[in-house]
Amino acid sequence: RWWSYVCEDPRCCPPEGTPFDPRSSEIAATCAYQGMPVLASRDELARQVAPVDGPARVAMTRATERAWSRLTRRLGQLPEHEAADVVRDEGTRAATRAVTTYEGDGSLDDDQVAWLTVLLLSIPVRDAAWLAVRDTPAHLRLWLDVTRRAEPELVAAPASLLAFAAWRAGNGPLAGLALERALEADPGYSMARLLHQGLQHGLPPSAFDGWGTPGWGQQTR
Repeated sequence: RWWSYVCEDPRCCPPEGTPFDPRSSEIAATCAYQGMPVLASRDELARQVAPVDGPARVAMTRATERAWSRLTRRLGQLPEHEAADVVRDEGTRAATRAVTTYEGDGSLDDDQVAWLTVLLLSIPVRDAAWLAVRDTPAHLRLWLDVTRRAEPELVAAPASLLAFAAWRAGNGPLAGLALERALEADPGYSMARLLHQGLQHGLPPSAFDGWGTPGWGQQTR
């Protein structure tokens, strides 16, 4: 319901307020145009980030086992001092391919999602993906999909990336729910804790622009 601050005529502005349908408002239309549908409740929003279950979960568990085996074989063929660089390069390529796929309205298969989530355990890979996040529907759809399909022990990184993508897209409630998932999986996860503090203090996502550049910490204190 809405009330007028200036009109006291009960014929057009009744004392009990004028009801309206939030789904048909200009705000709802704007949100829909920007790919942010108006949902009936917080529970409905929470279901958007809930992990997949049933056959989809079984398939992802098996795909993740294959991804671990693939990574183990790959690293087993390398000298120890090269492992970190190889993981960083493989992860950066996987994240870049994922973004390109979703920008083309495609989606990753289970093995591709599993491979990406395993590589995101590497902080340099996670940071490269973080720096690449843009406020577009493709980035939001990518990290929402990966967050839902990731195995529980691997969800902190993609959920944090989803939170940043949602925050940049102006969807604070979704960002908050994504951070809840990340912190439930790993209460000490630094990226999730940092973003959570930013949201709690009402900072704009632009506060993190250029965070990977030299001297950023001193400039933003």
